Amino acid sequence: MTHLVTTLATAEMDTAKSKVTDKILPMIAEWQTRPLARVYPVVFLDAIHFKVRKDNRIVNKAAYSVLAIDMNGQKEILGI
Repeated sequence: MTHLVTTLATAEMDTAKSKVTDKILPMIAEWQTRPLARVYPVVFLDAIHFKVRKDNRIVNKAAYSVLAIDMNGQKEILGI
């Protein structure tokens, strides 16, 4: 019985994830194609390093983020 409950719960979680993903993908595409300012006087580049398993090995990876401040002093994430 426990296996059945676990299997059904996992299937529900997968369905929920799929619905969320389907809903936010258009917003992500819109964000990726938005126009950027010609000039950003201040730009910060940051990274977080982590280990992942790839081909039965542990390798180091980095996730980068770019934050900028525009000419009006507004912060904007330029890329992730």
